[in-house]
Amino acid sequence: MAAYRLKFTPEAILDISEASEYYESEKPGLGRRFKALVKGKLILIKESPLIYEVKYGDVRFAMVDFFPYSIHFTVNSPAHIIQVHAVLCQYRNPSKFWKGFDS
Repeated sequence: MAAYRLKFTPEAILDISEASEYYESEKPGLGRRFKALVKGKLILIKESPLIYEVKYGDVRFAMVDFFPYSIHFTVNSPAHIIQVHAVLCQYRNPSKFWKGFDS
């Protein structure tokens, strides 16, 4: 079985960067911990992307450990590509913060 490749939208990269900066401003080292946990979850997603629940349309959803954030992604199995669309705080309405959200 071929390995999956991760691709990120510019918005997903910005989501990770902004959340990391926020947590780092709250407590030194917390932003780095956030990034490390996002990276760890992305590794798990790459290994078994289809185990994660489909939340809307064909978008899957994986919670980041310790932080109230979720990774929203789609899987193109034939091409072995995982497209990460957003990394969003669970306290926010995704339709307001993610242009691609379509419930």
